[in-house]
Amino acid sequence: MRYIATFLLAGLLLVSAVALVAIVPALDGEVQGFEVKQPQWPASMAELKTHYFNADRLLFTLGVIRKPAFVRFGQPGWLFTGDNYSLVYSDAMGELNGSLDELRDIHRTRQAWGQYFAAQGITFRVQVAGNKHSVYPEQLADTPAGDTRLDRFMALQSPPDEYLVNSVPYLLARKAGGPDLYLKTDSHWNALGAYYAYQQLIESLPGKLKTVPAPDADSFTATKAGDLARLLGVQPLLRDNNILVAGAPVTGRHFDTGKQHYVGPSYPVGSLKRAEVFTSPGALNPQRVLWLHDSFGNALSPYMHKTFKEVLHQSYFEGLGDSKQLIDMVQRFKPDIVLITHTERHLGEKVFRHGPRSITELNAADDYQQVLWQFTGQSSGAKNIQPMGDSVYEAANSDPIIELPTLAGCADDCLVRISLEVEHRTPMQLFYRDKPAQGFAPQRSYTRVLTPGPNTVLLRVPADYVAYGLRLDPVAYQGRFLLRQLELLSE
Repeated sequence: MRYIATFLLAGLLLVSAVALVAIVPALDGEVQGFEVKQPQWPASMAELKTHYFNADRLLFTLGVIRKPAFVRFGQPGWLFTGDNYSLVYSDAMGELNGSLDELRDIHRTRQAWGQYFAAQGITFRVQVAGNKHSVYPEQLADTPAGDTRLDRFMALQSPPDEYLVNSVPYLLARKAGGPDLYLKTDSHWNALGAYYAYQQLIESLPGKLKTVPAPDADSFTATKAGDLARLLGVQPLLRDNNILVAGAPVTGRHFDTGKQHYVGPSYPVGSLKRAEVFTSPGALNPQRVLWLHDSFGNALSPYMHKTFKEVLHQSYFEGLGDSKQLIDMVQRFKPDIVLITHTERHLGEKVFRHGPRSITELNAADDYQQVLWQFTGQSSGAKNIQPMGDSVYEAANSDPIIELPTLAGCADDCLVRISLEVEHRTPMQLFYRDKPAQGFAPQRSYTRVLTPGPNTVLLRVPADYVAYGLRLDPVAYQGRFLLRQLELLSE
């Protein structure tokens, strides 16, 4: 009896499989503007299970998407990402009411990174890779009815931000009348869209950098369907079109160990948790680039490897997650250029509000109006210094010290304003702690060389450093100096 039941069950499954295999090809043809490839007979039970016992695939052939939060139909032949990913569809419709305070904070943080890198002679740029929804809004199934978060973010940039590169208007201007710049079954740009984004990024950098020639726009070829088709389980049924770009010869090594792990043509380098360095001996330019990016870097990376001699890759979620780690990477790798390229839908991520936890020199103190503390001849914390009257001080030896009080009155950062007149060329150092009860050490200090005569220095200092206590060594000689001003200010 058991054998008869097993036989009947196996027969039922076989009949069901044959029925499904018969139904799916019968529904072949055009589905929502897509040419659906006729499935082949399964070669194994695993293939039968994967390709034929698949409700999503069967629904797709009927023109239905079971989970529109993941993927949505656009105009015929187009797929778009749904709200499961950073509410991207609602944002495209103008329905996402993001916090302007958060956007302003992202703007301020980017300025802080730019000033930090500029102080070290490093060029810094952040490129926003436009959502497919923003570059092809006319291909959405619905009509946008308001501004996107990126629109509101750009409206805050007054005057225009020198560090920010917005790819959306650049790509909009280049899509008119030409080939598609984004894949229809994927959330990313294709090789031509990536090239234009690369071109815009290089144009934003100073100097005359040599660039890779544009790919042949007539060389599109049929390729495997993309990530949106994969999310629907219909990748084997669909095809897309892309340009195949040859990679440059590269050597890859792990940044943390220096161990070589790859030699060959460069390949798409996406969002890496572990930092990797790729060296291109035949690159057009000698610069070293530290590049934090996401999967939009896949199509960009062949152009970048051909352009720059060394490129250090890492996901910005990793690289910006700990600003101290990024500063350490910069100090070890010594890049000429630091780039961040991130997709538009990640614009509001908290990671972009993680600023440099370092001391940065500013040109102006317009935003810092409230005086929290001022040094006077009667202030405590001074060692090896004797007040002589009228802001004149005598350094008893070459190590005069002024310890500033620990204060918690700063929001994100404070400003230390120092006005000194010195008799000799001398280094001035501001030491900080990045944890409580820590000693002062040279590796945690900002140094500025003062020239004979008056000097004014404005230093932006993270709030936690101020709360843990600072120490100023105003000069490094024995003798007199004029300390006109030493203040802590907040916004």
